[in-house]
Amino acid sequence: MSRASWRGDQFTKAFPNEKAYRHSLREEAESLNVAATVLEENYKKPNKRKTLQPSLLTLLELHEKGMIEPFVLLSKADAGIAQDYVAYRAEHREKLREYISERLIKPEPAAP
Repeated sequence: MSRASWRGDQFTKAFPNEKAYRHSLREEAESLNVAATVLEENYKKPNKRKTLQPSLLTLLELHEKGMIEPFVLLSKADAGIAQDYVAYRAEHREKLREYISERLIKPEPAAP
């Protein structure tokens, strides 16, 4: 439902200066946050979460840490989403740095 509304009038409302629909950061983040919220409601107990696939556990973790947008921009962007990078970076540079340091750059193990 979330994605369908974006192909309708929601994109036009969110991006009034754009002539044609494109996949956007806001659309993708909203869809993933909706999915994560449903998972969160259905898998509240830690024991139940153990039954989830690793990708769904990752989605829940990203949602709980507020990292869905950086994840989409830096790990899952397509040509449409990439157009939203500059504006997002201007407002959320620290969130991007946090995502990069936690998810993309693996710390080296401590020397013995």
